[in-house]
This record gives sequence, C-alpha cells and structure tokens, in this order.
Amino acid sequence: MRAKTCRKAQLAESRPALHALGSGTLRLRVLLSVGLLALGCSGCAGPSLKHLVERDLPSKDGLTCRGYLGWNSPDVQHVFLWMNGTGVYSSAFVHPSVDAALKVNPVAYLTFDKPGIVAPFEDPATLSVDDDALEQYTQGHMLECARQAMSWSEEQFGHAIRFHFRGHSEGTLIALFLYEELLSEELALAARVSSLVLSGLGLEPFDALIERQLSEMPAAQGAVTRAAVQSCDWGVLKNRLAVSCKYLEDADARPSGRAVFESLALRAPPVRFFVFQGNNDFHTPARYVRELEAWNEQLGHLDMTFRYYDGAHVGAPPDIQREVSELLVKLSALQ
Repeated sequence: MRAKTCRKAQLAESRPALHALGSGTLRLRVLLSVGLLALGCSGCAGPSLKHLVERDLPSKDGLTCRGYLGWNSPDVQHVFLWMNGTGVYSSAFVHPSVDAALKVNPVAYLTFDKPGIVAPFEDPATLSVDDDALEQYTQGHMLECARQAMSWSEEQFGHAIRFHFRGHSEGTLIALFLYEELLSEELALAARVSSLVLSGLGLEPFDALIERQLSEMPAAQGAVTRAAVQSCDWGVLKNRLAVSCKYLEDADARPSGRAVFESLALRAPPVRFFVFQGNNDFHTPARYVRELEAWNEQLGHLDMTFRYYDGAHVGAPPDIQREVSELLVKLSALQ
C-alpha cells in the first residue's frame, strides 16, 4: 500500500501558529498548549511506503489510540516509535527526518494519535475529533498506547527488533516513562531499546511548568485560565490548553523528566540518549537541559549526547534537521 501525499499547507494550518504570539487567545493557547504540548514537526512530506497498516490500540478506561505502522524493507530490524506532544492535531504522517532511514535501512515507522483523534494517513489535517474521548485522555493513556504499539510491531516483525524512541515535548516524557517502566517490568524488551532521541525535553515538575507559563501571561488571560483549571471548565480548557483537568491531575502526579533521569542513572542502563535543544525554547527552557547535562557529567554518567542550537520549541533550522536525519540513519544501520 502506498501512502498518500501529505497536504503541507493544511498541516501548517493545523499546527499552533507560533508567529502570532501577540494575538490574544491564540497567544494564550500557544503558551500553554505548547509548553509540553506541541507538535514536533516542520512538514510531513514523507516517502511512499510499500506497506502501511493501521490499528486501534487499546488503552485504559475503554479509550483507544489509532496506530500507524509503515515500512519498506522486507526484513525490518529497527522500529522508530514516534511520540509527539499534545494538542488537537494528528500524527498520521511520516516525519521527514526519518525519510532517509526508511529508504536505506531495514526500518519501520510507528506512531499513534491520542484518544479522540483520527485522520487519514499522510493527510493529518483532515482529522476527526471525538470531543468526549479527548477530554478523558491523560499521559497514562498515552503511555499504555505506546506499550501496545510496541507489542503490535513485535507481532508484525518478531521479537528480535530493536526500538528507538523519538519523543518531542510531551512525547519526551512518555518516552522516559515507558523506558523506565520497561526496565522494571519487561527487562528483556527494555534491552532491545537502543536509543532515545529527544527534543523539546520536559524536565520541570508539571505543576511548576504550568505555573511558570501562567505567571508570564498577561494578568487577565492568566486569570481566565486559572479559573478554568480550578473549575475544570472543559469548554475553556480545550481551547486554551488542549487538555482537561484529568490530564493535568495525572501529569501532576507523575515524576518530572529530571527525576526520571536520576532514577534511570541508578540502574546504569546501556541505552543511548540524544538530546536536541533550542536555546530560545520558551516552553521547555534550555537552562534545565544544561543543568541536566552538568549533573550527568558529575553524577549521572548516562550515555548522553547534547546538541544545542539557535531555535525555539518547534521548527529546528535546516542544519539540525539534517543532523537528526543522519543520526537516525546511523542508529538504524547498527546491527
């Protein structure tokens, strides 16, 4: 089956309008729904895939995530599990940074949408939204969908495949939570996770992140959003944050990204971490990543590589996009 051509213009319209930060409600939506809540892509041209399958992945509470699995090679050995941020958009496309790996290496591309979101593959702007399901979903639902996605790819390709987690923004947290969970519950599967490639890395406690962003808003807008959080007004929250009170409560109860790294360091896992960080990222500031790097050099001793660049939360410059693409080719060429 050949993937459809992505409608770039429509996708651009479906992403947060990051250049319009001065415009009232839109600015507020960007500030919060992109903090750990942003789509990490800069286009979705994607290659034609020889094979594409879809499946509804079961999560908790009767919710499901639509999963997408595509590949070209007849002998897949590596699977990139792609995890983006929150927001009302679809992940039903091949991220351009994995194009080269799909063309030259035995690679499969695996991703999934959040509960309540469905779109035709490679036409993510033509999405349908189940508002009730979207209101119910949390990071816990995404974590379960990620585990189900891994099991699905093993059904397709066997139990010798290597996994690479690619997370952006909130997806970095799901990747970290998933890897730590596998180390505790499925050690053999964790051993087949070769790398975590992370950008827009969330390290703050979630309540601190939200409070920081609220405090930097104009007073009137911050007050409206605070009131919506306190009253769990989904009508306001879905437009301002794109997440519900259930999501916020679940996220607040989970460890910070920094705490997960500290926990992982106690296990000294063999996995490799690659962190790409924009120096001008308001939503997940570079200072926390630099603090993580300093801690790792002194105490953590995880296998971590850090790459900083002049850029914001989304839309990395062309040289960084090429660097990520080349890294994914190298990672998936290893036996």
